[in-house]
Amino acid sequence: MPSSCFKHSDRLPSITNWKSCPSASTGLRFLQMMAIKSVDCSLSAVILFVNLLPVIITLSYAQLGEEAHALLDIKQAVGLNSPYLTTWSSSSNGGPCGDNWAGVTCDSSQRIIIKLNMSGFNLEGVLPNHAFSKLTSLRSLDFFYNHLQSPFPSLDDLKNLHDLGMKTLQIGCKKSEV
Repeated sequence: MPSSCFKHSDRLPSITNWKSCPSASTGLRFLQMMAIKSVDCSLSAVILFVNLLPVIITLSYAQLGEEAHALLDIKQAVGLNSPYLTTWSSSSNGGPCGDNWAGVTCDSSQRIIIKLNMSGFNLEGVLPNHAFSKLTSLRSLDFFYNHLQSPFPSLDDLKNLHDLGMKTLQIGCKKSEV
């Protein structure tokens, strides 16, 4: 390489006339090709991510488990107007036990819901018939101070339930139009 290609200083050599230096121009072409490959690779990664996004969302919703789906059904039926249920979300990666959903207590070792305290959550409407069928590990269930309509769902699947709180629960009847 010609000595005129590099200017030496106390620190690092620098290229002074890169066009007359064959290795410098080759290096520049190499860097340009790498930059293009990097852009292509980044673009491919973005396209792959966009194509996989529906699968990722579906899998994260599926990973929530049956208990989370039961709670989301309850929210959909009677809690859409409740400011307390904003933490209940299908986009929650940790689910009710991992993301500390309001009113939900979990057995941390087994990651199962053992207590549901919805006292004063301003719940209104009719709970789904299957509301508690997937919450079979519940030990405690509280619905104090809410406005639910009958019929109240069966608690037959809750074999571990030993505390049921419904003090001042206003259970109204649905008006039927004849």
